[in-house]
Order: sequence, then C-alpha cells, then structure tokens
Amino acid sequence: MSSVRHARFDDFEAFAASVPGASLAATPLRPGPFFSATTELRLGDVVLQVGRNTPLMALGAVDPGTLWVVLPLGAAGTLRLDGREVGPGDVALHGPGAHVNGANSQDTGWALVALPSAAAEALLEPPRRSPLPRPGTHAVLRVDGDAWERAASLVRGAAAVAAEDPGVFAVAEARRGLRDELLEALRELLACRHGGTRTRPLPAPSERRRTLRAVEDLLRAEPGRAGSVEEVCATLRLPPSRLRAAVKASFAVDAELYLRLRRLALVRAALRPAGGEPRWAEVAQVAAAHGFRDMEAFTQEYHDLFGEDPALTFRLSAE
Repeated sequence: MSSVRHARFDDFEAFAASVPGASLAATPLRPGPFFSATTELRLGDVVLQVGRNTPLMALGAVDPGTLWVVLPLGAAGTLRLDGREVGPGDVALHGPGAHVNGANSQDTGWALVALPSAAAEALLEPPRRSPLPRPGTHAVLRVDGDAWERAASLVRGAAAVAAEDPGVFAVAEARRGLRDELLEALRELLACRHGGTRTRPLPAPSERRRTLRAVEDLLRAEPGRAGSVEEVCATLRLPPSRLRAAVKASFAVDAELYLRLRRLALVRAALRPAGGEPRWAEVAQVAAAHGFRDMEAFTQEYHDLFGEDPALTFRLSAE
C-alpha cells in the first residue's frame, strides 16, 4: 500500500469509510452535493489524515485497537465533537472503542492521528495524570497555544508536501522522520496545559450516548417507526426532552431534522445495497419502509439533499 493517499469524495458514505481506525455512519447536513478532500500518510503504525469537508454529521465508534487524536483546523465554532464545540487550541482524544458523534455546521478542516492503543503509552509518553483516555472514554483538552500552532503547522506542512511531491514519502527515512516529529508534537500537546487546567476523560456510556445509540438502532431496524420524535420516544420509552437534548448537544440540529436526514441517508444506502444484500423491487417500497409516504415530497427532499433523484440512485446501483 502506498504511504500517501490523496482522495476527493462526493459520496459521504465513501468518505466515512475512509476515516482510519473507526466505523462511522455519516449524513450530510446541507442540501446539495457533498464534498471532502483528504490526504492520508501511513507512517508505519501511525496514520495521519488531514482533510476538509462540507457540513456533515457522523455517529460511530473508534476501533477497539485504536486511539484517536484530533486537531480541529477550521475556524472556531465549525466543529462539534461529543457534545462540545472544538476549534483552534483544542485537542480531542478518543480511546479504543470510544463512541464518536460529531458534526460540522460549516465547511471545516481537521487532522486525525490514529495509532495503536496497545502502544499509545510508549509512543506518546504521557506525563503523570495524563488525560490519555482509557478504553471507551474521550477527552477534549484546551492546550498551550504555541504547542497547538506547532502541531497544526506540522500536519498542514506534511499534507502540503505530500500534495506537491508525494514521492518524498516513498523514502523510508522521510516517513520515519515525519513520524518522529508528529509523535513529539503530540507529546508536547499532552504535556502542555492552558491556564493550568485540563478536562478529564468522560466515562462511557453516558446517557446521551445511550440515547443516540438506541435511536440509531431503531432507525436501522425499523425506520418506519422513527418518523417523528413522538414515535421514537414512544417506541423507546424515552422522554422527548431527553432525545431533543441529546441530538441538539451532539449535532446542533433539532431532533426532527436529525431523524429526517438519517432516514433519507438510510434510504440511499438501501437503494445502493452492498454485495450480497437483497435488492428492493422499486423505489416506492424503500421510501415507504422508511416512513416516507408522499412520494412527490420524498423525491424532492432526496434530490435536495443528495443532488440526484432516488430513481437514478436505484438505477445506477443495478448497473
């Protein structure tokens, strides 16, 4: 496998599948075509991915054997992770198996480092009482500004070099050098605190995560019973206020919009079945099974969000 990979995505599902060390379900947050551009560098057991994407929300989990370090590279207020706005000066850490929910309301940039959790202590050499998350937990740190700028400059510079001359990283020595610099920058971030404070790892599962997981499970198993907040809450025996609060905190959208967008995304996935999955007979069956009864309104909503008619999605998947 090449040590450098550049990718451009107009398919949000393909983008989600490209994120290293995690399993994610993604949904666009803005009508119109989705777009993402990423540069991925494989540095032995460490993977660096630097990218930008249009508005999106994602829900999933980090792989059991992986630890994530995320640097938000976009403007303040454009990225939300696990219920908190993050931006320049912040670092998000996700332990192995940790649940992930995030959203960006505007176009934004980010850098993600995925490394083996079994070697995290040795690679990052965290100081005593480090916020390095345990399995299933995450932490958001406000770190020293100079240290953050050095780390951000390093990952941006590495992505730029890879774009201009990817052959540089075909040389093992160059990969080792970047890996060493990257790990040193991460060690500095973990060691530096801003104002003498740092957040603690958050225990999992939290009530909010359990709520979102239960809703997602219902959407996948019985999407026709998840057409409204009232239907979801009645089925799951949840107070509507809990569902609304969980969605708002995690994705900064109303629960009604969240459910509608997720059902549209699941319709799209059903119209493009993966290998071995049964194929529906017609679009109307798929729409009805996901709670869309008005085909004219459904077709318009689908087109607005994905930039194509559902009939075209269905037809292309059969070719």
